[in-house]
Amino acid sequence: MRNVVGCGRFYSERELAALARVHAALGALLNYFIPSQKLLFKTRIGAKVKKVYDKDILSPCQRLMASEDVPEEVKAELGRRLALYDPVALQREVHDAVAALTKLGRE
Repeated sequence: MRNVVGCGRFYSERELAALARVHAALGALLNYFIPSQKLLFKTRIGAKVKKVYDKDILSPCQRLMASEDVPEEVKAELGRRLALYDPVALQREVHDAVAALTKLGRE
């Protein structure tokens, strides 16, 4: 979240509402569409830390859908939610909400 909106402080109700818009759109975008590598383990060799990552680069939603431990009802609900979102529209909404938040911060 700080990578998107920065480290500034927000005090007013309008800023809080704009921040909530950013959070909602960004959460859906990150959880359903943005892939990430999963850290499997770290080992320390002297002062150096070696990190080993999973070969599969998947979004959190894709990881849940591929997991055998997740019940089919949950997977069906994730599929329904995924069908509701458009990644381009979510990205646009994040940019618009951050722009509105930045504008409010300057006032």
